[in-house]
Parts: sequence; C-alpha cells; structure tokens
Amino acid sequence: MNKNKTNYTISLVRIVACLLIIYNHTTGLMFDGYGNPWKWANTGVQVFFFMSGFLYGNKEVHDSWGWFRRQLIKIVKPYYIYLAIIIPVIFLLSPHILNVGNVLCAILCLQGFGPQIDGLGQQWFVTYIILCYLLNAFVLSKPRFRSLGIHTGGGKYWFFFVVLMLLCQVLTLPLAATINFKSAYLFTFIIGYYYTMRFGEEQREDERKVWSVTIVVLSILGYFLRTILNNVELTGMAERFGAMAVQYIKMIWACAIFVLMSWLMPSKWWEDKSDSIKNCLTVLAAYTYEAYLVHEFFLHVEFRSLIPGGVWAEFLVAMAMIPLSAWLLHRLAK
Repeated sequence: MNKNKTNYTISLVRIVACLLIIYNHTTGLMFDGYGNPWKWANTGVQVFFFMSGFLYGNKEVHDSWGWFRRQLIKIVKPYYIYLAIIIPVIFLLSPHILNVGNVLCAILCLQGFGPQIDGLGQQWFVTYIILCYLLNAFVLSKPRFRSLGIHTGGGKYWFFFVVLMLLCQVLTLPLAATINFKSAYLFTFIIGYYYTMRFGEEQREDERKVWSVTIVVLSILGYFLRTILNNVELTGMAERFGAMAVQYIKMIWACAIFVLMSWLMPSKWWEDKSDSIKNCLTVLAAYTYEAYLVHEFFLHVEFRSLIPGGVWAEFLVAMAMIPLSAWLLHRLAK
C-alpha cells in the first residue's frame, strides 16, 4: 500500500470500526439486542487493535521509553480528562455504582483486568492498548523480532503465526484464570504489526493476495463456527474454550474487515476523490477514540432515565451527545 492509500483507508476503517462498536452497544443496551441478535458487529475493538499494529509495524523504535511515553500520553490524556468529568457525574446520578475497587482500577488503567465502573465498561480497551504499546516498544521493535516478519514468507509465515498464537495462549492461561486476561487482543495487534512489515512492499503483492483470500475464507468458516457455539450450551472447560474460540474468530473478522476495505478502495480509488472528502475522513477519524471513550455512558440506564419520551427519545439524545462530547473531549485533550 502506498502512503496515501494507507492514510485514507485507515481513516475510513477507523470510522467504520467506531460505528460498529456504537451500533453493537446501542442495540444491546437500548433495544435488548433487537436488530443485532447475533452481535455480528462486536468486532470494532479488534479492528482497532489490528490497525494499531499495522500503523506501528513500519516504524522503527530507537528510543523505547521515549516512544512508549509519547503513545501513553496520547491514550491516557483524554482518558483521564473524561474520568475527571464523568466520575463526579456518576456519583451524583448513582453513587452506589462506584466503589474503591472499580475507581482505583479505572485510575490505574487496570479495568481490563479488574472491576469496572458501570457505564464505563468499554474502557477495558485502555488497559490492553497500553500493553500492546509496551509489547511494541520493548519486544516487537527489537531487530531480532522485526526480522521474523520481514524474512518469514510463504507457508512459513502462516506456521509462524499459528505457533505464536498457541504459545501466546498457553503462556497467558494462568493470567486468564485469575484476571480474565484475553491474549487474542494482543495477538490481533501482533498480526497487524507483522502484516505491514511483510506485505508493505509492492513486490509481495501476490503473496498478500494469498494471505487476504485465506483471511476471508477463515472469517466465513468462523461465521459458521460462531453460529454453532451460539446454539450449543457449554459448561465448565468447554465454555472457557468456546469463549476463547470466539475471541480468535473476532480477531480473524477484524483482519477480514481491513482486507475487504483495502480491496474495495485500492490506491487508485482515492486519486479522483476530492480533497474535501479526504479531509472529512481525516477529521472524523481523529475523533474516534474520544467517541469510543464517551459513548457507553450515554447508552447506560442511569443517563437514559433522565430523558423523558421513551426509548427513541433516549436514542436520539444519545446519538447527539456522543459526537458532541467526543468533539469537546478532543478539544480539551489538545
């Protein structure tokens, strides 16, 4: 992918991923799952992990601590501003929701492992993206690990990922048993990271096509497996393995979404598009993280109980408040 295509495609995929997340939470929290009974849209966060890996895979990190500090500030600055505003609001509306455990986890960015504040459940993402940045700064960016993505091709490329996935899952099983640790999020970041390193050069176009077709086929197979898992009652270890399988299915779907968008909008597709369209995409994409941070609160029952007129009035108010709050948070965090 050339630079222009990457920029605008990434912007569009970022917007689509954010809309998928809001859609999934809206149907689940406001309409009891109506319009999304299978929760097929619950893949937006995985898309963000893939894109983050994709964006940083072609950038060498020479100062690990400096790079990590800069990325950390980008993530936690709007996050802490939002916490400083929203926790007092939640305290006024429903003080029983807050306790020492969930507030402390939120402040320490550990809510992905521990108790979460009701209405801010989506913010587990902050925990995992910080882990991804740590992984990139101190492991993936080192020469020996970068060479794995550059020099591992063909069938070895797939073998490398399968072994890495299994190793990652086995090593994190103790964590999964104690703090509900989900290694699939980290692995989605890793796939995006090595994707851009391996297929960022034009001479590997044929190899990229094979990889892309494979991902789409796997996503279709994952669709049928997810359907089976949704219609089978699992208990004990089988339930844990089923939940693990769902995480990896969604990981593959995230890759497929990115691949399909790249197919639909190759570099030539952007050449005749107006600057206003491209600028609009870039601007909207810049607010997606803030929209992700704020959206669930406006869909939560504590906020909705303040709005008269029924569920559709609540929906309209939420859809107005989400972009407005995202814009304000973005401005405050600048």
